[in-house]
This record gives sequence, C-alpha cells and structure tokens, in this order.
Amino acid sequence: MIKQIYQAALAITLCFGCLPSAFAVSPYFGQIENIDHPDFGPIKFAVLYGDGIFFADPSQVVVFDKDGYLLASTAISYALTIHCDRSIGTPKCFVFSESDSLIFEPDYKKWTRKNIIAENDEPQAYPDSNKIEFGFNQRSASLKEKTHLLVASVLNAPIASLLSIVWWSLAWSLIANLFWQWKRCGWQIWPIKWNAVFSGVVNISVFLVMVWLAVMTYLQQFYSEVLWMLQVTIGTMIAIIFTRPKKVNSGES
Repeated sequence: MIKQIYQAALAITLCFGCLPSAFAVSPYFGQIENIDHPDFGPIKFAVLYGDGIFFADPSQVVVFDKDGYLLASTAISYALTIHCDRSIGTPKCFVFSESDSLIFEPDYKKWTRKNIIAENDEPQAYPDSNKIEFGFNQRSASLKEKTHLLVASVLNAPIASLLSIVWWSLAWSLIANLFWQWKRCGWQIWPIKWNAVFSGVVNISVFLVMVWLAVMTYLQQFYSEVLWMLQVTIGTMIAIIFTRPKKVNSGES
C-alpha cells in the first residue's frame, strides 16, 4: 500500500510539473548552431518554438545572419534537431525531424534575405506566423540515418530516456503484480475476496492515471514515436521480469 501511495505521489508531482508549459506564450529559440559561411558570413541555425498551448510547441529551424535577417526556414514540425559536421572546412549542417523522420538539407542557392526574424538573438515572430519555408530541400531519412540520429538523441538526453523507462516499469508493475497473484490463485474468481478486489481497483486506477500522465507528457514534449514505443516496451518487460515470483504454481492458494 505504501508503494501505491508513493506512485500516486509521483503521478501528482508530474501532473503539476506539466502545467507551466501550458502557459508559454512567447516564441523562443532552442538549439542554436553558429556557422561562418563563405557567402553569408556569420550565420545561425536556430530552432524557433511557438506556443502549443496544451500540446507540444510547434517549431521550425530558421537561419539568420548577424543582423537578424531571415535567410532560410524549414517547414513547421516537432522535435527538430540541428546536426553540423565541423570536421570539414565549412561546417555542413542539416536538420532532422524526429516526429516524421524527415531530413532538411540547406539549398544555399535559394537563400535570400527576408524580414528580420531576430533582434539581439531574441525571436521576433512565431513559427506559424512566417507561413513560408524556403532554402531547404526535404527528404525522408534512410534507415541507417534514422537509427544513427535516434541513438544520438538518446545519448544526448539519457536521463530523460531512463526516467521514462522507470516510469513505465512502475506503471506496468501494478498490472503485472495483479496478474501473478491471480495466476498463483489458479485463476479463481469465486469466492470473492474483497481485499483483493480493493487492491485490484487501486492498482488499476493508479495505472490508468500514470498512463494518462505519460501520454500527456509525450504530447507536450513530442519526439520520435519509435523511441517512445521502445521505452514503453522496455519498461513493460522490466516490470514483468521483476514482479514475477521465483516459482508460480497454478495450484497454489
């Protein structure tokens, strides 16, 4: 019972922790990469975020020069990351969208000065207010590229991935415990044991709350569906393995 109360407290904490993102109203920059381009001078690739209200903030990558003029911008997407190869003379950059496995590659021939998008490195517009996308070629990521980039994403945020796995392990352990207890009793339903019914209702209720909170968090911090499902699967397997009794006899009471 103490374990269940602890899990419920974790769920409530996460719920309140998710609330501040619902009140974000100003556009903001996320990842920024500084590049010295031979034709455009010092430029910046930046992930520009808007306001997603109760869900993930929409974003697009914008490129602007030292005066803040927009040079290029990708389509609006979610979970965008900028990758630059600095091992060569002029860094070669591209953008990866985890949400739909797309790669945006710069097409410098299409770059041109547009409106001012940043002043003192502060964004002056929301992603969806531009209504323009230019200066990038879009293509689907290959399986090799997708695997490499998703692994890099996990390595860049190992704690977040670990917490997600732990969260799903705790959630599914509630259901797994009920399953093993029922099996230990030989799948008996009758006679009704009200303490077991109460325990089952509590476990299932906490499980549903934890699932709801996890889904809401995912929708607010949208990233690769493949990674999310992998985290859920690993958490489920851990819960099944660690809650399984050392010896389960269907005839035990």
